[in-house]
Amino acid sequence: MNADESHKFYVPAPGDDGGSPAPPEGEPPPAPATPPAPATPARPPAAGPRQVYVPEQTEPAGAGSPGPPAPSMQRPASAGPPTSVAPLPVAPARSRRPPGRRRRLRLPRKRWLWLAIPLVPLLLVAGFGLYLYSLFAGVNRVDLSGVLTPQNGPGVNYLIAGSDQRADGSVAGERADTLIVMRVGDGTPKMMSIPRDLWVPISGTDGSAKINAAYNGGPARLVATVQSSLEIPIHHYVEVDFVTFGSLVDAVGGVTINFPHPAFDTNSGLSVDQTGPVELDGEQALAYVRSRHYTEVIDGVPREDPTADLGRQLRQQEFMKAVMGKVGATRNPVGLTKVARALGKDLTIDDDLSAFGALGLARGLAGTSPDTLILPTAPGREGAQSVLFLQEQAAIPILDQLR
Repeated sequence: MNADESHKFYVPAPGDDGGSPAPPEGEPPPAPATPPAPATPARPPAAGPRQVYVPEQTEPAGAGSPGPPAPSMQRPASAGPPTSVAPLPVAPARSRRPPGRRRRLRLPRKRWLWLAIPLVPLLLVAGFGLYLYSLFAGVNRVDLSGVLTPQNGPGVNYLIAGSDQRADGSVAGERADTLIVMRVGDGTPKMMSIPRDLWVPISGTDGSAKINAAYNGGPARLVATVQSSLEIPIHHYVEVDFVTFGSLVDAVGGVTINFPHPAFDTNSGLSVDQTGPVELDGEQALAYVRSRHYTEVIDGVPREDPTADLGRQLRQQEFMKAVMGKVGATRNPVGLTKVARALGKDLTIDDDLSAFGALGLARGLAGTSPDTLILPTAPGREGAQSVLFLQEQAAIPILDQLR
């Protein structure tokens, strides 16, 4: 080997450990090759019974340049027994379970149920009110707007007319028209009967007659006659046929009338053989209020009522107190339905008074004892007729209670 050759180096072949061949003379040496990036070592598990390996997040490589190798998602091996792996912190699995969905659907139903329960009684009451309203749909109404006195205070006067038309002619007894003025709203209720034989000027005519003759001219003439002859205001008008009174008594289960002695009236059909409080059905109550020849059996001797029309007024007032107090005390739906059916066919009221307002009049008398007012009158004759004349001076303190 010569001296020149002794300075030469052995160049291993590519892939040998000796490196790469030297570049030719005159050329710059190539840039050293960039060694590959070392793989990111896996994080050792932290101390504790349960660990989760979470790989490092890497930003995505730019377009056209390969990114680093994806980290391994496998948990590194560790010595000792395997440990359980906790779930990743994601949305709870129970939110996707069918039971969870069923539970969310049940809750609104329960809330609606609790909201609906208090409405049930209101709906029942409203439905029952509509039903009663339908029963009162047949109530007769009369326009008395130009005759009735407008109400300007708490006291309200009702003119109650009991008619005995007996269109079928099947009812025994005499015709008995009843006129009662009832005042409520300003203290103890008051009740005053107007004798049917009271001789007064008839409104709208040039003459005078018994006050029940005004009834033949219709409700407007009757109201006007009562107001002008007695100088009292009438705010509402209620008219009931006597046959309806019988049905009304049966609807409320009868009325109780006190009889000091056994009594009868062969003309009206009344027959009571007991003393003390006696419960009358509709038929006997009607015979009682119609009676004009009321006869009591005292010590075994029949004695006809000597007070005549005055005694009849008192019996009518006692009956009205009993039946209206019973109607006013009726609260159960069955009883109210019977009352509505009894009144719905033969009840006449003014346009400004509702059927429920008429029931309110009866309720105002429930549990109370109205003051009985007796209109002072004196018997007399007018031509061939037996009549009653108003004692005007004595009547002033009585009528003032209705003004």
